[in-house]
Amino acid sequence: MPLFVYGEGIQFQDSNLERHILAIIIAAFFQLTAFAQSGDTHIEGKVVAENDDVVFHQIDAHTWVGTGQVMYNESVYLVEGNTKAVLIDAGTKINDLDRIVSSITKKPVMLVDTHAHPDHTGSAVNYFPELSIAPGDAASDFVENYKGRIRELKDGEMIDLGGRVLEVVFTPAGSKAKRIPEIRWG
Repeated sequence: MPLFVYGEGIQFQDSNLERHILAIIIAAFFQLTAFAQSGDTHIEGKVVAENDDVVFHQIDAHTWVGTGQVMYNESVYLVEGNTKAVLIDAGTKINDLDRIVSSITKKPVMLVDTHAHPDHTGSAVNYFPELSIAPGDAASDFVENYKGRIRELKDGEMIDLGGRVLEVVFTPAGSKAKRIPEIRWG
């Protein structure tokens, strides 16, 4: 009979027992994941736009957060200045994201994605003519089908929105870029 060794001192001589314990661990993981995702995310602020895919709340006079419905805690941010606005991330699959954003601000909108993962660069990126992203993620599989122009962000880049400036600060991360931009605003 094979002997299975896991960690220090845990040994299984019965492969059926091992399979049962593994099944219990996997089931517990999925139950915990489902429990964690079932919580209702409460965001303060007036609801300014919503559809089946996203709800946008106003968090100050010129800043909104959109919470997507596909992945848990999937958020996009719309930050507005006097002359233009930036949409940070595009979510997983938010139909008509461009129309929703234009119902909130009439200013031209620049799309900036923090990194190329599906909950940031989903199908809604194609509603925008240009995508700004970290250089290491510009060639990612997650943006290979993007139909617009890809612009690489620079560490320390300042994005002037007119009366409001965003700063791009690359930070260590697990995406292909190895360093993703953190967008700071005041």
